[in-house]
Amino acid sequence: MPPGAAPPVTDAATARETGTVKWFDPRRGYGFIGRDGAVDVFVHADEVRADRPLAPGDRVRFTVAEGRRGLQARNVELVTVGR
Repeated sequence: MPPGAAPPVTDAATARETGTVKWFDPRRGYGFIGRDGAVDVFVHADEVRADRPLAPGDRVRFTVAEGRRGLQARNVELVTVGR
């Protein structure tokens, strides 16, 4: 966690976090989510549980797991549509 940053917002019952989509490229099938108070995480299209691709500004709920190249969002659900 960056110095002085608050811990990520989590749902204690399910260890899910919330964040905002920074960018997502539906053609490439991946992007990044800005976590509330923590480092950004990679997100792959296969982990998105929504009826449309993610877009910048979307608020999402997800779990975080260690992937081959660092932290990755898993089981991503759309909470509110951004911009």
